[in-house]
Amino acid sequence: MSTTMKKRPFKFRNSSRHLKYSSGMALESNQEKMDKIISFNLLPLKLYYSIKECQNKTYRPYMEDYTLISSNIDNNTNKTLFCLFDGHGGSKSAEICKNNITKIFTNNLQKNANNLQQCFYDTFNELDDLCLKNGCIEIGNTATVVYIDDKNLYCGNVGDSSAVIVSGDEVIQITYIDRCEDIEEKNRILKAGGKIINKKIDDILSVTRAIGDFDLKHKGLINIPHLFRKDIIYSDRYVIMASDGVWDVLTNEMLLNIVNTCKNCNDICMKIINISINLGSHDNISCIVIGFHEEFI
Repeated sequence: MSTTMKKRPFKFRNSSRHLKYSSGMALESNQEKMDKIISFNLLPLKLYYSIKECQNKTYRPYMEDYTLISSNIDNNTNKTLFCLFDGHGGSKSAEICKNNITKIFTNNLQKNANNLQQCFYDTFNELDDLCLKNGCIEIGNTATVVYIDDKNLYCGNVGDSSAVIVSGDEVIQITYIDRCEDIEEKNRILKAGGKIINKKIDDILSVTRAIGDFDLKHKGLINIPHLFRKDIIYSDRYVIMASDGVWDVLTNEMLLNIVNTCKNCNDICMKIINISINLGSHDNISCIVIGFHEEFI
């Protein structure tokens, strides 16, 4: 059986690494800006997005990243699900998550329409159960899931794949990186009887929360997601989700430079992949970019 989940409230997790940048866009009058803000607030949100995956064959003979965009959730065009799963020990559990999360999340959304917290908890738990039924004992995956319902953004994650919001002149972290160096995560592992060896649980796994990996669930590994919620406002520009193959080499400052030199989601996504390879990433590389404003042609 998978780990019993503890209820915890949504927490706004804002990165302390706020970076300034020069937009390079033409100056506009206060009235023009106000008109755009009013229009943004009144109209339904239109999403722009792009998704890219790269095996990085120079260093990886196989692909363990899986990505998914599901629009029209619960038969509503304003509801969209964005998912990124990074497998370890094999790709089986990540593939199971990709193939089943839309149905599982939609069912839980219908049961918990006014409780997105419980919807995320139940979804991650059911995915965990499904992986157990399919024999993912020494196979697992991270999970980063963003759900957008018009101008409401929710994010749940386990593991070290990450997502950020580029908002105005800031990069805001909306996921929590689960690694053994984190003091709270480390203490939970030790209390459960696990050992931290070479920054890994029992010298096996570097992340402290994951789906699958049932050989380590009795050592403190859990599937309970960290949660984030935000109202999308005019200054929010992009959400960028990526596997650790990106974040291991790309800084927030580099990310802002990429965003400000690209014209649209597709350009940003492709440039993130290419720069991560050029910077020497040795991992699979996957990226999803979600835009909230009309893109340049």
